[in-house]
Amino acid sequence: MYNLHRLGWNSFQQLCLTITRELLGQTVQSFLDSNDAGRDGAFSGIWKPLSGENLSGKFVIQCKFSGKAN
Repeated sequence: MYNLHRLGWNSFQQLCLTITRELLGQTVQSFLDSNDAGRDGAFSGIWKPLSGENLSGKFVIQCKFSGKAN
């Protein structure tokens, strides 16, 4: 059990973007501490998921944090 609610929004967002980079194997742009227009991260280019599909375009990543334990 991880107490993710204790991280705070900024650390949670950094964790989510780090996991996204590691699992998806893609370069992810972070918008931490900036005027992000509702985006926490983004990827633009050709996305090659593990399943072999090719998706191209711009992708937005949002991380939803809650300070509640449940």
